[in-house]
Amino acid sequence: MTQQITKLENLKFLTTKSELDLIFKPCFTLVEDIGIQATENGLKTRFMDNSHVALIDLNFKNLEDYSLMGNREFNFDVRAESINPILKQLDKKAKYEFILEEYGDKMKLYLNELNILENNINQVFMFVVDKSERAFNTPIPKYDND
Repeated sequence: MTQQITKLENLKFLTTKSELDLIFKPCFTLVEDIGIQATENGLKTRFMDNSHVALIDLNFKNLEDYSLMGNREFNFDVRAESINPILKQLDKKAKYEFILEEYGDKMKLYLNELNILENNINQVFMFVVDKSERAFNTPIPKYDND
């Protein structure tokens, strides 16, 4: 008896190579993988470097055609080794559709190149990302401003 895995499209937005570089490259200069939280207002990430010197707290709110299906927030992990080679291959002038789909306990991230002149979509890249509960478990240090 085989178990059928339901596909759920959880997250979708339009983006460019430069926007993806802004989201991922600063993070990967400090850590190997990042936890990202998808909210109804956009993407968030918070993490510390390995030496616990720098706390990074980023919010990306103005993503084009951003939609979170079912308005349910969720977390996912992206590894530098998975996305860095892809970022290097993206066309600077192209527009991409970023889609995150859930398949059981795994998620697949798709980056599809939009070809507006020919009115079609070319699937460019797909890789598996992990669901996560750690995206915002990073403690914020207490700081006295006195």
